Amino acid sequence: MVWFDLHTHHQFSGFNVLEALRSSGCIGVLNLAYIPVRPSSPDTFNDVFKWLCKAEAERFMRVGLKAYSGVGIHPRYIPRRKLEEAIKIVEEYLSTNNALALGEVGVEECSTLEFDVLHEQLKIASRLDKPAIIHTPRNLKLQATSKILSIAKKSGVNPELTVIDHASRETVEIIVSEGFKAGLTVQEGELSVKDVIDIIDRYGCENMILNSNAGREPSNPLAVFEVVNILRGKDLVREALKISYENPIKTLKLR
Repeated sequence: MVWFDLHTHHQFSGFNVLEALRSSGCIGVLNLAYIPVRPSSPDTFNDVFKWLCKAEAERFMRVGLKAYSGVGIHPRYIPRRKLEEAIKIVEEYLSTNNALALGEVGVEECSTLEFDVLHEQLKIASRLDKPAIIHTPRNLKLQATSKILSIAKKSGVNPELTVIDHASRETVEIIVSEGFKAGLTVQEGELSVKDVIDIIDRYGCENMILNSNAGREPSNPLAVFEVVNILRGKDLVREALKISYENPIKTLKLR
């Protein structure tokens, strides 16, 4: 069975991981922008985005995988100066089609600055009709998600193209009730397989997208594959296909 991982940071993964993805039936991933240090200048973003959109795409092709790229300013590394220049670089990469989506953007500490930077980036995604992948924090998740949804609606982004990621049992309902996509991240500290099964049993699978958030932090790069197999074993074949392939492909406008 083929599958797609909509939220990864496999730019930090070695060839052994990429080969394991391909062998398990993965047809592609969305690598989202992330750097583990605060950038010293806007040029850092230009270099990181170039790495993602060009060098990583070429590296993935060597093992028979398709790597799409998301660019954006992650809330953990908002630059302390020349922020407007950094946002312009995000827009340049999105407007030239070098990047498929905006991401990873969002909030981490729920500061005014984080929400403002998120809003500015979502306005770009709205103008360019681009998909957006939005990070929600582990702390204050319900409060943060509610405000993110308000900002997303204000920005004008298309809910059908917008993933509110790292959704929890508590936040899924408000996400899908507003027409947005809920990102179900299977990772320690996020969702378990049981959580995913309970969520799709209660809310259905139409607006759900499975992902691993694999890459630099502790994670399982085959999480999507393993959950799919468990769902299939429980006779949830249709649900498995929707949340691991059809929904992410449609949200990213790949078909």
